[in-house]
Amino acid sequence: MRLAFLPSADLDLYVTGPTLETVYHGNPRARSGGQLRADRHCKDAGSGTRVEHIDYPAPAAGTFRVGVDYAHRCNANVEAVPFAILVDAPAGRTTEIGLAVPHVFQPIVLEIDVAP
Repeated sequence: MRLAFLPSADLDLYVTGPTLETVYHGNPRARSGGQLRADRHCKDAGSGTRVEHIDYPAPAAGTFRVGVDYAHRCNANVEAVPFAILVDAPAGRTTEIGLAVPHVFQPIVLEIDVAP
């Protein structure tokens, strides 16, 4: 699962699996196998698109909830920031486009069901 966003903000990707354990910057490795592979911040070099990445090599059956948090502004003049979530699941690829607002956590932007 990937979250792509502009460098004007620090957005955070959250993924809650069927066991209700959430993988994010504060819990980068889940007992269920989920792992935060890339966490991007304002201080990261470059002006291109930033991408955060959480990987589940062998996802369990059930519902995965993908959330986005607008943690920090990297530019004081920026309000809402567009983002895209890309999920490659056993059933195929899903994309969701959204708009993040400063200091607002969106716990469920997208739900993915993985069949047994």
